[in-house]
Amino acid sequence: MTGVLRDVLISPAAWIVGTAGFLARGGALILALPILSLPTPVGVTLLVPPLSVTTSGVSSVFAPQLIAAGAVVAVLVIAALFLGALADLTAYGRIAVRGASDLAGVRSPGSSATLVVRLMGVEIVALLPAAAAGLVAAVRLVTVGEQEYLLPSSLAVPYVVRVLRGASTEVAALGACLLLADVVNALLSRRILRAAFTPAAHGTTSSGPTAVRVGRGRSALLRVRSVLDPGGRIVATWLAAWSITLASLVPGLFAIDLVWPMVHDTYAATSSSVPPAPPVLLGVTLLFVAVWLTAVLLAGLGSAVRAALWSGVTLPATGR
Repeated sequence: MTGVLRDVLISPAAWIVGTAGFLARGGALILALPILSLPTPVGVTLLVPPLSVTTSGVSSVFAPQLIAAGAVVAVLVIAALFLGALADLTAYGRIAVRGASDLAGVRSPGSSATLVVRLMGVEIVALLPAAAAGLVAAVRLVTVGEQEYLLPSSLAVPYVVRVLRGASTEVAALGACLLLADVVNALLSRRILRAAFTPAAHGTTSSGPTAVRVGRGRSALLRVRSVLDPGGRIVATWLAAWSITLASLVPGLFAIDLVWPMVHDTYAATSSSVPPAPPVLLGVTLLFVAVWLTAVLLAGLGSAVRAALWSGVTLPATGR
């Protein structure tokens, strides 16, 4: 853990790669949560065309629009899978090369395009249970959403909260499948990357100081493995990775939530009789951009540490 943190903190390239992977996998949506308002029934009416939802369900007029929206989402998911796989490849290659600096080196991973496609395939396989759970959850959310849209159960509770409450079991199952997909993707993708970067004869070294150093490293690793079995190490890495994720996300979300009301009120005041001066608008804008970018970079740091932890637990037991 200490080695991973030190290596990531001193390498700006790791921050950039981690930020790219974080944003590609939906990080921008997470950081946008503090500035998004829950839609009200009136807002839903503005989003959903008139007569699109009736007591019989979704009308045939609205169906093509739903299909088009689904196609757009599919394209965005494929783009996210591609960028996420590319970030994983870049991060692992950097760690593998640095970790093998005491040895003869690592072999070229071959075609990067082929590796990226294979990593995308792993991501898709890992997400299949989540996709099935998401389909079930979507059907339930639509059903509950129609009921709450036409006959609200409580006007005191926000519309989105009522819908999520009505489909809480399906949403919880989807969350569990996403957590499972995280572990499966981390392990399978590192297995592919390890095979791509590690020569067949990796671990055989010549005699001399390097061999002694590698031998001592193996002895220490065996002592650690005698205490922590592979399953235990995987669980420990998973817990550490999610702890780091929360530690890197919460401060940024809190800062955005703290600054956003001031920014919102300042811009809303532009339509009043005494609008704020341009320097004030510029100041709050720059403040919000600075807070947002800091939150993104901090989350990117957490993502880089996550990737390094998973890579470290699956790297060959040689070198440093």
